[in-house]
Amino acid sequence: MNSALMEGVKNVILLTHKPCEVHPDSHHTPETDVNDFCDDFDNKIPQGIEIYHIAGHNHEIAKSSNDRFFLSGGGGQDSHRICDTNDQWDFCKTQSGYLEFEINNKTGDIKSNFYDTSGELIE
Repeated sequence: MNSALMEGVKNVILLTHKPCEVHPDSHHTPETDVNDFCDDFDNKIPQGIEIYHIAGHNHEIAKSSNDRFFLSGGGGQDSHRICDTNDQWDFCKTQSGYLEFEINNKTGDIKSNFYDTSGELIE
């Protein structure tokens, strides 16, 4: 909330274990206390700064359509890997993988991609 401290900041990336948001039909849905924390956190970020949420608790990899919310927990229990997409979540895969952010230090633009355990791009 300190505008002087946040001067020049273009993005804030919140990394959590449990998710703030999930894709449709997710095995693990957001818990009330986690939702409250995420909302409170987001409300403290000054206007004009992009906010990204990345969670690792769920067992699939997924991305929201607005490129702001990610699940990067591809692996673990196969029985918990459930994927579905809709207008808000346009990418979901049940395979093992990881999320990579490429951040342009001059513009603050962020490019995201998921890769499999061999380093191959997942599309």
